Amino acid sequence: MASPEPVRTCVGCRTRRSQAELVRVYMDDRGRVLAGRTGSGRGAWLCAATTGACLTAAVDQKAFNRAFRAAPDKPSVERLQRRWPGPGTWV
Repeated sequence: MASPEPVRTCVGCRTRRSQAELVRVYMDDRGRVLAGRTGSGRGAWLCAATTGACLTAAVDQKAFNRAFRAAPDKPSVERLQRRWPGPGTWV
C-alpha cells in the first residue's frame, strides 16, 4: 500500500495542504530566512499559489517566531517578501 502524500499547514493562512502545494521556508544557522526544499534548519510552510498573502500574514502574525522558535533576521524576511514570485512559479 502506498503511503499518502504528506500534508502540512501553511503558517500564514493555517490551511492544511499537500506538501506539493506549499513552499518550505527555513531559518539557517545565521538567522536568515530562506525558501527552498533542500535547506536545512527549522522550517515552516507557506502556500505556493498565492502572490505572497500568506507570507505577509505570517510576518504580521509573528508566525515565523513561533515556527522557528527564534526571531528571524528581519532584513532576510523583507528580502523574501520583495522576491516572492507569483502563483505557480514554485511548482
